[in-house]
Amino acid sequence: MSRDHRSDTELRFDGRVAVVTGAGRGLGREHALLLAARGAQLVINNRSPAPAEAVVAEITDAGGVAVASVSDVGSKAGARAPIETAIERFGRLDILVNNAGVYRFGAFEDYPDDVFDATIDSHLRGSWYATQAAWPQMVEQGYGRVIMIGSRVMIGMANNSAYSAAKGALLGLANSLAVEGAPHGIQVNTLSVAGYTDGVREHLADPAYRSWMAESLPASAVAPPLTWLVHEDCQASGEFFSAFGRGFSRLFLAEAPGHMSPSYEEHTPETIRDDFDAVFDEAGYFVAPDNRASAGYVSERIGGRSLADHAAALERS
Repeated sequence: MSRDHRSDTELRFDGRVAVVTGAGRGLGREHALLLAARGAQLVINNRSPAPAEAVVAEITDAGGVAVASVSDVGSKAGARAPIETAIERFGRLDILVNNAGVYRFGAFEDYPDDVFDATIDSHLRGSWYATQAAWPQMVEQGYGRVIMIGSRVMIGMANNSAYSAAKGALLGLANSLAVEGAPHGIQVNTLSVAGYTDGVREHLADPAYRSWMAESLPASAVAPPLTWLVHEDCQASGEFFSAFGRGFSRLFLAEAPGHMSPSYEEHTPETIRDDFDAVFDEAGYFVAPDNRASAGYVSERIGGRSLADHAAALERS
């Protein structure tokens, strides 16, 4: 998934322009600092001016190049603002890190509507509109790297349903954009990040979990994996990765062979009940790179004329 490269060659971003949303503090700040240290020109987006300007100063004091874009990505105009700043100031946009987003723990049954709306707006709508604004520029360049900051929380976590829903939606968005962007040299991935930040300290109720994160998951550790994913040498796209402490891994959605009824006449609830264990058997699973490949896998298992056969027949008709 990567070009040949030497392990002793530093990955550089000279001439590249990056936008990091929500970069005024926390993990977004860490992503921005490392990209800038490796030569990228940065647009630091944050909804409050002071944190954004502080990160800009930190970068410029170290010899880097950065400008601030103060806006709330929860609105369409706010999400488009840092993209417009990048193109106006630097004339291009190579990297977009959709990092901004709010969250609040709470039981599902009485979760406040306004907090739910803010969660969906900042994570999902913000990423949608920012990426949509960046897309024409990346298509014109024939190059782009987009990261959706996801979360393994979408696997399931009590009292965190709104955040999980937003992050799950981002994974679907990223995978579809990866397919759509491939002909234009645009790569899109989802990265789950885990790092101890002020936000974690303020919102995570479990003291043991907080203590473990503070010791094992320093915020700065999430930046190296992301920096590799947005480098021109990295060819991965449409993937779901996880950055945690010193670790970096791939998560994936897979389909196992499961149950196949002998015929449609025998395809009954009882037949499925009697072979339900087969549905849970993970042996021989398949990881589809996109929906068409998934449909092909289903077609092969069902038998008869394949999806490819149908496509060929339509071309001949």
